[in-house]
Amino acid sequence: MQFVLSHLLGAPSESVTEDASPVRRELWFRGALLLLITFLAYLPSLNAGFVWQDPQNITENILVQSSSTVVNVWTHVAASPRFQPVTYTLFWLQRVLWGDASVGYHLVSLSLHALNTLLVWFLLRRLVVPLAGVAAVVFAVHPIQVEAVAWASQQGTALGTLFFLASLLCYFRAIDLTPEEPIWWDGGFHFGLPEHPVTQHFISVGLLALACGSGPVSVTYPCVAAILIWWKQGRILPRQWLSLIPAFVLVVLTTICSFVAARTTAVIGDGRESNWVVDAGRVLIWHGMQLIIPATSTLDRPGWNAPASSAIWPILVFCAALAATVVCWLNRNRHPACRHAFVIAVCIWALLGSLLLCLRSASAAGTTGYLMSGVLGLGLILAVRHISFAGSERTGRRPLVWYGKCLLPVLMLALSALTWRSASAYANEETLWGRGLESNPRSVLAHNGMGQVRMAQGRFNDAAAHFNEALRVDPNNVPTRLNLIACLQRAGRPDAALDELKVLAQQQPERSEWAGRMAELLLKNRRFAEAELSARIALMASPRDEGCAVTLGLAMLMQEKLAEARRQFETVLERNAKCVPAHMNLAVILARQGEIAAASEHLQEVIKIDPFNFDAYQNAGELLYKCGLYQEAETVCRSAVRLRPSSAEAFRRLANVLEAQGRHTEAKFCVQRAAELDPRMGITPS
Repeated sequence: MQFVLSHLLGAPSESVTEDASPVRRELWFRGALLLLITFLAYLPSLNAGFVWQDPQNITENILVQSSSTVVNVWTHVAASPRFQPVTYTLFWLQRVLWGDASVGYHLVSLSLHALNTLLVWFLLRRLVVPLAGVAAVVFAVHPIQVEAVAWASQQGTALGTLFFLASLLCYFRAIDLTPEEPIWWDGGFHFGLPEHPVTQHFISVGLLALACGSGPVSVTYPCVAAILIWWKQGRILPRQWLSLIPAFVLVVLTTICSFVAARTTAVIGDGRESNWVVDAGRVLIWHGMQLIIPATSTLDRPGWNAPASSAIWPILVFCAALAATVVCWLNRNRHPACRHAFVIAVCIWALLGSLLLCLRSASAAGTTGYLMSGVLGLGLILAVRHISFAGSERTGRRPLVWYGKCLLPVLMLALSALTWRSASAYANEETLWGRGLESNPRSVLAHNGMGQVRMAQGRFNDAAAHFNEALRVDPNNVPTRLNLIACLQRAGRPDAALDELKVLAQQQPERSEWAGRMAELLLKNRRFAEAELSARIALMASPRDEGCAVTLGLAMLMQEKLAEARRQFETVLERNAKCVPAHMNLAVILARQGEIAAASEHLQEVIKIDPFNFDAYQNAGELLYKCGLYQEAETVCRSAVRLRPSSAEAFRRLANVLEAQGRHTEAKFCVQRAAELDPRMGITPS
């Protein structure tokens, strides 16, 4: 341990020697040591699987799973809930390289975090911060980082931070910030950067553009760059303000694109009562407690769904933090500690400001914690520095390195142990939510997640128990109640599901979609008259709701009200000629009324709208067969076989069409194939 500390804490000479090779070797060794510490602390994350929200972001994301080209990621930006084309490009590349193997994604996340640890160290050395290695270790192994490393969906946070820090380093080199220490930077790490400041500035802007396409952390760039320049120089020169203009432009464009993407995909926040002051106060409480008193990290955000009007403590914390920032600013020239504290505070406020771009959802709020640990490391070093200076005034000695050597081993081992334990919880959703319930038995998020796990396992009673416990803690939690309704339906308890839906409608009478959902549930329970009434009520509140209109038509159809159902579906098609359910059900009605040709036309229209609709091919082939249009029927039936070659029914219908054309040998082959797939189909074509 002493060997490790001596290399992390030892400061190289500030004088320029003739041969800088020993210094360069020592710096590279320290960098390798930081990488080793980081990889060892997060080793369990390599065994992690895909957990909460990973399927919708990676394994089931149509942009990532597209086998054609990565261009779709950039041309269909609005198809994703957040503006992160660079992140989705990395996901797409990983999908090409190792498919859906989770270990590859977690290895990339861990590598990105390790590189970020090095960049934090380089940046602090560039800013001539003493004991930069201590801050880098805190950033590397703090448990708050586990979410960004072990959760694949948060890979964009680490990727954006990589480009963010690299851009800052290039920018500070371009403006020649703190050039008085050549050995610490120039003698240690050159990376082959061009020497011309303009070229370096262009590289910095390019890296910032990549950061803007990776995650919301990029919106803090102008503020962080400006405050660090002010911290080191005491002022910001006009030419430095001008050099930050491209950064401001990129941030504004990123903000606009993010809100456009969110509105296009109808993802604004998480559907709860929201207030930025309250959300910022909550983040300060959560991350402040986790940073100062580290604990095992989970995805739980206690109280996030609590109404903003009742959140007193977050508002008080927000106001106290704002007042402390003002006090530090007013005393910046009197006490160096206030000056440093003001820099830390501005960086934190900038990170909180990114919540506006994160859409203030519980999962997105975790992204602000990633860089906060770096800010904590910087604050820790500055605090130790002031303690050292205070001690030197009394004793004439500066115990800065001594304090560091005493604190770092305990700090590094404790944080590494907590990080190891937190990373092991991400093995699967069951272990993740189980660990969350261990730390907080009243966690609504953990109970909801564990309920979904139990429902996927077919343990519906256990799932319902978890959903009910979550609703006992938070009776107004809409997603949990919807999960409970789905669980009760799958458990064969439709009446109980209907009762829960009625509770939901009573809690939120202003939302008409609950009446529509109730109509769908009644329809599934074969209570057609009640379904018709509920659908009519929903349409009174929302006349252009296409889903409710289709449900109303289905309820009429199931009650044999063919004429009324026909008019209903024709009305739907007048508003939207590409409504597939309306075409399909209208074809059924027309066929039952004897209008076979008209029914076939509607089914062929469905095939044009949705070329992969297997049921449309099947029904259209059957109707064309009944009309005597055998060649057209054969074409449609062959398309159905190509679309689903495992369907015995598709081969059976194709055999009927071929037999009607006198092609007995081909018909016999189709019958044999149908019998192989389903022995019940092994009969002579009819």
